[in-house]
Amino acid sequence: MDADARHWFKTLGPVAAFPRRLPAFLESLLPVEDSRGLLAAAHLLSQLVYWHKRGANGEWTYKRDVDMMAETGLTRHELLRAKHLLVKTHFVNITHRGLPRTTWYRVDMINLLNAAKRFTDE
Repeated sequence: MDADARHWFKTLGPVAAFPRRLPAFLESLLPVEDSRGLLAAAHLLSQLVYWHKRGANGEWTYKRDVDMMAETGLTRHELLRAKHLLVKTHFVNITHRGLPRTTWYRVDMINLLNAAKRFTDE
């Protein structure tokens, strides 16, 4: 993480620090037809940032979908839609590994913090 990104991370704290503005932040980045599911995407992003900060290597976090649904209270459809939106904004990378199938998440903090900076500067 470069110095500018570290500065913004310290300034903004986790993205969850501005939860009321997070849906508006995501909405500003997505086309109108993708605006459904913004609250679910904001909630999932907040949870992923939480786990990102606690990850052993600070990179990838893994969760089975059923565990993520239990943690967030999202339905399966809401979780899938939220994942799609976060990948589309380039804030989260997702891959699947293992049996049973486990979803691995990586929050791209540079993209997220740069977008947050642009949003707060407007």
